[in-house]
Amino acid sequence: LNYTLTQTPAAPPAYFTLDEPTSGRILQSIELDRETHASITLTVQVCDEGLQCDSVDLVITVTDINDNAPSFINTPYAVTISENVPGGTSLITVEAEDMADEGNNAVVEYSISGTDLRYFTIEAATGLIRLAPGGIDLEAVIDNRDTFTVIVEATDNPEGTVRLS
Repeated sequence: LNYTLTQTPAAPPAYFTLDEPTSGRILQSIELDRETHASITLTVQVCDEGLQCDSVDLVITVTDINDNAPSFINTPYAVTISENVPGGTSLITVEAEDMADEGNNAVVEYSISGTDLRYFTIEAATGLIRLAPGGIDLEAVIDNRDTFTVIVEATDNPEGTVRLS
């Protein structure tokens, strides 16, 4: 028996090869990437010495792994507020997306950090930034400044073991 293998999509690279034409054993030749091809169809043909042939299609579905980090859209973000704005006031919603991954790997969660963290909160699921419950009293700020900075981090796959940001 002799085996041949064809692949769809036919364009290079060849993701799979035959170990030997007489074995029928299929080997993965290069790493698969779902973002490039979510499925690959292999047609395996077997012929005997009398040239009697038969073929079968083998569909390989490539599942997603978390290999793409989210990225922010509409950046940079800046907000101007008046003094004495009450604590809990919504300021801005930041938005990031992971367009390449799918399922939980594309779910984005937000967090904030930085030296001015005490003045702000963020909703992890939505990216909504609010003034912290105590607000900001500019007369009480020790270093007499009127600009505050926080670092917002967007992380994908909040339920998974591999998270990218």
